[in-house]
Amino acid sequence: DMVDPELHPIARQLFESLRQRIQELLQAGRSCGDLDGEFDVDVITWELDALRHGLVIQWTLSGKGSLQKWLESGFNNYFKRIKK
Repeated sequence: DMVDPELHPIARQLFESLRQRIQELLQAGRSCGDLDGEFDVDVITWELDALRHGLVIQWTLSGKGSLQKWLESGFNNYFKRIKK
């Protein structure tokens, strides 16, 4: 709960650590040549974090399949679009 004074710091820490991990993975992908150097890692980090949140909400409401499969499909579709 974002308004609960005890839970908010925990949620914020999780949010920040997940966002940092996304950025680390993108930087590793760039270093390995899997991500084109023209992409702004900060922008893609923001987009992927927003996409992840949206996908989790969609999955929760749709009730279709596993969360892992739902996320994989959503992220694969995203990367197909940005690689063109």
